[in-house]
Amino acid sequence: MQIRPGHSVLYDASSDDVIRMIHVGGTLTFARNHSTKLNVGLIKVQPGDTATEDGFACDAHAMPDIAAGSPAAALEIGTLESPIPAGVTATIRLAYVEGADKETVPRSSSVAADGTLTARRSAAPG
Repeated sequence: MQIRPGHSVLYDASSDDVIRMIHVGGTLTFARNHSTKLNVGLIKVQPGDTATEDGFACDAHAMPDIAAGSPAAALEIGTLESPIPAGVTATIRLAYVEGADKETVPRSSSVAADGTLTARRSAAPG
C-alpha cells in the first residue's frame, strides 16, 4: 500500500490481517475515537513516491523524486493537540512476511516518551 505525497489516509480498523508493506509518503493518521490495530511487514515513513521494501538500507539519503518544499511524510498516532484518549489504543505490530529481506526489514520497534522511534532487527522465523 502506498500513500502518496499530499494524500491523507485515516486508519480506523482493528485487523489481524497482515499488510506486506505500507509506504507513507503523505500522512497516515490513526483514529482517536476507538482502538485500532495494524499488522504490517514493513511500515516506511519517507517522503516521495519511491516505495521499496528495504527497511534498513538507508535509502533516505538519495531521493531524487522529492521536490523542494514538498510536504513531509507523517505517521500520526495522536498529536500534542489531539492525543489518543485514555481507554483507546493504537497498536502497530510488525509481522514477518514470507519473502521479505531478513537483513533489512526491522522486527521490533519502540517509541520513547519524546516520540523517538527505535527499530531493531532480529532473526525472522524459520
